[in-house]
Amino acid sequence: FLKMSQFQRIRNGKAEFRNVVLLDEYDNPVVNADFGQKVKLRMAFEVFDNVPMLGYGYHIRDKNGVDVIYSDSNISGTGELLDLKPGEKYIIDWSFEVRLGYGQYSILSGISMPLNIEIGKVEFCDYVPISFQFIVNPRRPSQVYGLVSWENSVKINKIVP
Repeated sequence: FLKMSQFQRIRNGKAEFRNVVLLDEYDNPVVNADFGQKVKLRMAFEVFDNVPMLGYGYHIRDKNGVDVIYSDSNISGTGELLDLKPGEKYIIDWSFEVRLGYGQYSILSGISMPLNIEIGKVEFCDYVPISFQFIVNPRRPSQVYGLVSWENSVKINKIVP
C-alpha cells in the first residue's frame, strides 16, 4: 500500500483497506495499461468491529482529480456485505476493460456503512483518495479524443431511392 494512500485518508477503525492494486490477467500489478486491456481492481480489507452492513466502491480520477469512472456495490448490483465480524478479511475484485484516454489516473477506494443510500449518506470505515496510481498508454493506431471510449453497436443502412 503506497505511502501516498495516507493523504487525506478517513478511517473510523471498524474496517480498513490492507491493499488496493490494479492487476493484469496474470495477477501482476499494472502501472502502465493499454487501451482495451482487461484488468482487475483488487481491494483487500480487514474488519475490526461488528459492522451490520458495508458498501464498497471506487472512483477512477484523471490527473486533475475529475471523477471519470465510478462504481459501487449498489451500481454493480452485487449489494452490500452483511453482518461482518472482527477478524474477517475480504478481497473484492472488480474486472473491466481499460477504455480510458491516454494519461495518468488515480483510484479512490471506499468502504462505508450506509446510513441513507437515497441521498448518499454513509459513514466511511475507510476512504482512501489515492489508493493506486497508473498510466494509460496512448491508443494505437489512433488516439482516444475524450476521457473515455465505450463499446458501441453500430448499424449502417444505405437508403435506396
